[in-house]
Amino acid sequence: MTRISIITFLFLLFAYSAFAQLNIQAGGNSYLIDFDNTVLGVNAGVFQGTGFANTPANGQLDADAWATTGLSDGAKNFGVENMVGDHARLSSNIPVTSGGIYSFDVGGNWALGVQPTGSDWTPGTITLNVMNSGTMTISDLELAYTLYVRNDQPRGNSFNFSYSLDNGATYQSVASLDYTSDAALTGTTWQANPKNVTLTGLGLAAGARLYLRWSGNDAGGSGGRDEFALDNIGITTMGTQVPCNEPVAQPMNLSFGTLTATSIQGGFLPVANTDKYLVLASTTNNLTDLPQDQAFYTAGAMLGNAQVVQYSASTTFNATGLSNNTTYYFFIFSSNDNCAGGPDYLTASPLIGSATTLMPTNSGYYANVGNERCAELKTILHNIIDNHTVVSYSSLWTHYQTTDARINDSGTQTILWDMYTDNPAGFEVEFTFVTDQCGNYSMEGDCYNREHSFPRSWWGGSTSVPQYTDIFHVVPTDGWINGLRGSNPFGEVIDGMASTITNNGCQSGPSAITIPGYSGAVFEPSDDYKGDFARGYFYMATRYEDGIASWENNNTGGNAMLEGTTWPAFEPWAIEMLLAWHNLDPVDQKEIDRNEAIFDIQGNRNPYIDHPEYAGLVWGSCAALEVPLKVQLGGPYSSTNSLMNNDLVTNNYLPLAEPYSALGFTYVNAPSGELIENPATVLAVMGNNAIVDWVFVELRDENNSAMVVATRSALVQRDGDIVDMDGMSPLLFEGVAEGNYHIAIRHRNHLGAMTLAPLPLLNGGSLIDFSDPNLAMYGTNARKTINGIMTLWPGDASADQLIDSFDRSETWNNRNQFGYLTADVDLDGACDSSDRSVVWNNRNKVEQLP
Repeated sequence: MTRISIITFLFLLFAYSAFAQLNIQAGGNSYLIDFDNTVLGVNAGVFQGTGFANTPANGQLDADAWATTGLSDGAKNFGVENMVGDHARLSSNIPVTSGGIYSFDVGGNWALGVQPTGSDWTPGTITLNVMNSGTMTISDLELAYTLYVRNDQPRGNSFNFSYSLDNGATYQSVASLDYTSDAALTGTTWQANPKNVTLTGLGLAAGARLYLRWSGNDAGGSGGRDEFALDNIGITTMGTQVPCNEPVAQPMNLSFGTLTATSIQGGFLPVANTDKYLVLASTTNNLTDLPQDQAFYTAGAMLGNAQVVQYSASTTFNATGLSNNTTYYFFIFSSNDNCAGGPDYLTASPLIGSATTLMPTNSGYYANVGNERCAELKTILHNIIDNHTVVSYSSLWTHYQTTDARINDSGTQTILWDMYTDNPAGFEVEFTFVTDQCGNYSMEGDCYNREHSFPRSWWGGSTSVPQYTDIFHVVPTDGWINGLRGSNPFGEVIDGMASTITNNGCQSGPSAITIPGYSGAVFEPSDDYKGDFARGYFYMATRYEDGIASWENNNTGGNAMLEGTTWPAFEPWAIEMLLAWHNLDPVDQKEIDRNEAIFDIQGNRNPYIDHPEYAGLVWGSCAALEVPLKVQLGGPYSSTNSLMNNDLVTNNYLPLAEPYSALGFTYVNAPSGELIENPATVLAVMGNNAIVDWVFVELRDENNSAMVVATRSALVQRDGDIVDMDGMSPLLFEGVAEGNYHIAIRHRNHLGAMTLAPLPLLNGGSLIDFSDPNLAMYGTNARKTINGIMTLWPGDASADQLIDSFDRSETWNNRNQFGYLTADVDLDGACDSSDRSVVWNNRNKVEQLP
């Protein structure tokens, strides 16, 4: 989830929905939707009439970008998926009779088609969602499209156009684009009708939306209806750009909201005639560098001794990834950039304020946890969180007002945070505490009640046990959806086979995962909350480990998920799914706040929220070997701050998948293709733990250092720590036993290095620091010394384990190029003279590996 839970301090947050859509910008830019090629936010690949999906596969339209009305299957709002029935009539190159949305072959290319019938699209609409994603107001735009008509039926139909800036009742018709097919039959071939118009006086501001709508209805005659198809929708933008003027004042009244051990929320008052605000954070009370005009700064980038928190029009911010018990100074600058020559920053007298992160609430709570794993770790956690204060079932109504409250999207009132109806991307139900308690219900949105997300029938139904009222799993939910779920297990529904899909994407239907001995329905929550429920299940297996082994055979749904053991407690399929959900939807502020609120009530915590890594340590592969490593790459390393730069991340150049298989590195005892888990979270980390680049780690046989026994791609942080795909955990080698190994660390444009002696690798063992001059290396002069710190030699731009003239040629051949380049040996995202200097200074160095 991206929404911030604010309980004790209220900010009014106004933001447009995070829909996908066609993104346009002013300034004579042109965009084309031809349905034969992918258009980001609109369609994927060649449209094949296979429906509307929020993450469209090839052949589908993006459900966030399109809305429909008038089909007998019902209206489809923006953000609502529909991949069956009227909305997915597939493709056709011949006349059709069933009403709905098709992909029609209109003569060598595909188009978005509609077949009206007596009950479909008479009347009906198709609406396209367009957003101004630039910084300049769009005053006018030219719209052109081709309307294809196959007039093979004896009834006339209209196909008209209108547009709106609010998707409300104020749609403006454009008479010049109206079309009505002839009631008389004119043939079975497609006839092209080019249309174009210039929409003027729009005033479409940055971030605002324009809705383009095509509507149809019967228009005379009788009998069957003609087929219609839209193709080659072209948009060319215009806009008036005035010169930038420096803002005349800085924002005012900086105040701070929720503080945690790792985050600080803040807000301030805006000033007139200012487009955006640059928010910087630093651990010192002065800045070494000021923002420069015409420079855009992205979140996470460094500006001197400060890090960019955000550059946006928002007057609230949430700085995350901070160190605990640390004072941070915030500097806020006014800026204008919806103009020519911007951004133009007011740098004098920025708004300044400071706040200090908290000591972790759970400081000392997990003091008994050491290097344990699997069942042993789970038992230690059980002993920590056991014997919580048990509350009454009736008191849950009151407790929810603390544990599950949030501000509604319009910022006008406090409502219930219901994970079954909350919809960050569109319309949602707003339940008012007490007033909307169930109660009777007949449909979604009627009322909310208390759901045992771990159904009570699974433990036999007793109401006199602590789990009956445990707030960690008894959550407030829509009553009707609670009834729909029943006691069915959580799972994943076969695509297109859901019997019911709720407004926010929860599904009920047959399982896409093979569940031994179970053929019933499963319930799949929204992607935004799968991690919340997974961590709730890990909590249940831990808090109640002294009883869960006896719960297996009480209920069919429970039997499908539970294994009848204390550990691992869940069936293998369930463990795999829950871990995947845990990684898909990482811990967010909502869960952190809820965890704290329940701690105040029950006196215990959910360990898998405080320490997400515990989930993998308890339920991941127990044959995995943890290898704590540290290395410094000489190219990006700076002796000034003893850190590496992370310019590849701040410039969005770092690939999300490992680069080494494509470079010919050999993988041993591990698959290639590692992917960064939850990149939006991992790559947003600031400070010492920010990600720098990928590295390649080899474990080699203790008796034959030329024999590689296991490999892993990994991530390296600015301070040199090598971490796994979650950006924070030590590197794990699956299926590798404890023992003695030579360790080699390699990089795509640095020379690799290997330990001289085999070192003992034990789970919970000591850090192996390749930057330590006392760590003996294989070969001679295997590392570069920078002010007493050992680094890998930078400069192997040709990736041939030798730094020579070929590498210098590589940097010259790639000069003035930007991106993720092997020739960029200092890892700043640009290939320039500094890279050539690095190569020259390190020439004639050879990789020291057997």
